Amino acid sequence: MTSTKWRTPWIAIAALLSLALVTALQAGGPQIQATQAQAQQAPAQAAQFHVVRSVSGSKGAEVGNDFAMEDPRTVFKFPSDKQVIVFFEWDGPLGMHKFQGTWRSPDGKVVSVSNFQYEARETRFRGYWTLTLPEGVTPGLWALEAQIDGQPAGMHTFQIQVDESSLPPKPMAEADIYKRALGAMVFVESVDATGHRISRRSGFFVQPNLVLTAFENIDGATTVRVELPGGGRQTLTELAAWNRAADWVLLRVNAPNVRELMNAKPGSWKIGDIDYLLDAPGEGGRTIQPVEITGVQNVVGNTQRIYVSWSGDIQSVGSPLLDAQGLVVGMLGAGPLAGMGNQAGQQLVMNGTGRLLEGRASQMVVPITEVALVPPLGSPVTLADMSARGLFVTPVIPNSEVQTGYVCETLHVDRSGEPVGTNIRQDFSRKQGTIAVVAMWRGVKDRKTTSELRIYDSENRKVVGATPKAFNLKRDQMIISTWKISIAQFPAGIYRVDVLAGDQVQWREYILVTE
Repeated sequence: MTSTKWRTPWIAIAALLSLALVTALQAGGPQIQATQAQAQQAPAQAAQFHVVRSVSGSKGAEVGNDFAMEDPRTVFKFPSDKQVIVFFEWDGPLGMHKFQGTWRSPDGKVVSVSNFQYEARETRFRGYWTLTLPEGVTPGLWALEAQIDGQPAGMHTFQIQVDESSLPPKPMAEADIYKRALGAMVFVESVDATGHRISRRSGFFVQPNLVLTAFENIDGATTVRVELPGGGRQTLTELAAWNRAADWVLLRVNAPNVRELMNAKPGSWKIGDIDYLLDAPGEGGRTIQPVEITGVQNVVGNTQRIYVSWSGDIQSVGSPLLDAQGLVVGMLGAGPLAGMGNQAGQQLVMNGTGRLLEGRASQMVVPITEVALVPPLGSPVTLADMSARGLFVTPVIPNSEVQTGYVCETLHVDRSGEPVGTNIRQDFSRKQGTIAVVAMWRGVKDRKTTSELRIYDSENRKVVGATPKAFNLKRDQMIISTWKISIAQFPAGIYRVDVLAGDQVQWREYILVTE
């Protein structure tokens, strides 16, 4: 953008002249060198306007009827220099004249043109133009060409240099981000004591031989299998470090030839940024998807989550959130509470209103700043020890015998004599006093067992443990179990509701208790 101010030696102009900026649309233009030659060959009548002096700088001020340039120079460095001011002084005839200033870039193209009329009442007059340097300004030799009444009236050249080290990094091509991420990503499989695969999710290298993944992805596992980027697998029974509330785990993996992803600077992201996540829609494939950062929320344990516009496959949990330079902003987590996806392939997430929703994959990202990557990591802990200390959420078994279940406000008996829930929901105020849980069973085979209800808080501590009841299941028989639970003394928070047959979790739900 340009601006122009004119002063006479004796008469101050009372108002700024309005300038019309014209963006050059032509594909090319004369080179600056050619323009200089044209100025030398100008018709004789152009000599009636004589350039007394011209000077450029980045700062200046009007002093009386003159203009003082504070830093006269002809070399400017962007972005430390934000503008260029070019000042001219002429001798010329009195009268009404038409003035034009034309800015030309190093390739000779016209960047902008300003035209106006001014009545010179003295034979010496002065003026200056200001060029605001935009993002992406072209470095090289620039020029301001002055014309009066269509005749050349001076040209001033100056050089613009660009300090690349001071500019924001340029965005990487999406294909390059995908390639870099793919070379650092792994699949993480959690396996139970029988060798059954509980889940298959994602992770990535954050340091040499160190993989970051969601706590959710190893929850309840006896062993963990890591599938490396170049093929091959490693079986692990230890965690290098973990934080259940923040939903992250570090795994020590021997892979010296794998290049880790680099982290973005703290605070480098903002709401509205377009970043990238890698989905895993198939057993071994990945696709890159742009996502928008849409919000921030503090969740259980006073840890932070970043909301993103994401609806990918659950196998993508543990994937890195990458910015436009391919740097790690965070990791796609399981939701507001670790364990929410650990229920027969379903995934529960919490939306911005605090209501729990079912979905494919969480929209919550754990910021990389929540992960303790600074060594030393401390002594590793075994998966067996994690289980013995009650730090794992027992997974829901496959092929559950609970056909359906729900949590509701109250129960009533229908015409057939069966209990039916009223106001089925997932969020409850503790002021209402009690809630009810309903499970509808369908026997897979004839067997005698027990049914039991357990409720856990966000720290995986059991707050309700209903007495197990003797339970006879017959193949294809439908049975309804109900429990009435007091929540009047529950602190506000998220709770896990488990229904068990014997020691196996058959059904799971999460509820939100409010004041």
